[in-house]
Amino acid sequence: MSLSSDQIVTRAREVIAKEAEAVAALADQMDERLGEVAHLLLACEGHVLVTGVGTSRTIAERFAHLLSCCGTPSLFISATDSLHGAAGAITPKDVVVII
Repeated sequence: MSLSSDQIVTRAREVIAKEAEAVAALADQMDERLGEVAHLLLACEGHVLVTGVGTSRTIAERFAHLLSCCGTPSLFISATDSLHGAAGAITPKDVVVII
């Protein structure tokens, strides 16, 4: 299948428009729970520990990294390793995010 440059640009614009619609639709899903989660993370006296399996693991690793870059002490913990003792590192001062 061979597309012209104009067709490629048109298709790219269509994809970006659909992506923008999807992102805009997220605004309708936000409610008071977002504020509650933000306060919980900001009030965390320990570490924010983030975990997930499969594709969620990749997202969890990235989320922990982003939180750390923003000044929130955060670590990724492997969900599968938690079954074999890593969960013992969790303290009452920590917040665990499971994706």
